[in-house]
Amino acid sequence: MYEDFDYIKMSESFKNNLIWVDDYRRAIDMFWGLSTLLHDLGLQTPYPRAITNTVLKYMLGTDRKYHTLVHVLSMFEWAEKHNIKLSKAQQLAIWFHDSIYEVLREDSEERSSLFMKALVGETNPPHVGSHAQCIILYTKDFMKDTDNTWPEGSDLVMDLDLSHFAREEEVFLYADQLVKEEFVPVVGEEEYEKGRIEFFQTLLARKSIFRTDLFKEKFEAKARENIEKVIRS
Repeated sequence: MYEDFDYIKMSESFKNNLIWVDDYRRAIDMFWGLSTLLHDLGLQTPYPRAITNTVLKYMLGTDRKYHTLVHVLSMFEWAEKHNIKLSKAQQLAIWFHDSIYEVLREDSEERSSLFMKALVGETNPPHVGSHAQCIILYTKDFMKDTDNTWPEGSDLVMDLDLSHFAREEEVFLYADQLVKEEFVPVVGEEEYEKGRIEFFQTLLARKSIFRTDLFKEKFEAKARENIEKVIRS
């Protein structure tokens, strides 16, 4: 499903879809995977399409640069590319985890979780929705060490959320620039650059950036290489 995914072209398409119209359309088409999942979870027509349209409207906000639908699609593309199986709760959490987002707000995850609950309501089976809500809430703690209070599967979702660190250097640097474009208008360039380096240094100081054995074994080294190059530059 995601074989035509291109992180840079699709991200650029949302800045100027007149130039990258085909990539813009492909990204929108891919996002309709949410509608398919909602149908599989027992929601009846026309609700899956209506909910997907609502989430799309929120994620197409012009103040978003990194936390866009392309970021969400990149998580699914990475999982598909590396044969990572996701439960329905993990899939639902990924679709909604950045549905509500504002730079510097500390309650985006809580608001995204409540937004999902309000839109989706009951799922079949019922535990999928509540499980997805818990995973969304725990994505807020991506800098904390995993403990046994975390909901099952949240560590994999959090690793996918950070998977751009382990992509090709060109994509990693592009994603890094998108984050900057989101934050600088709010905090200023000097404050942003200071926080950015501190953030990267904190990541490197951890025993491992990623949480799951799969990510530690396959992607940890590349992520560290990318981050170290940025700090040295």
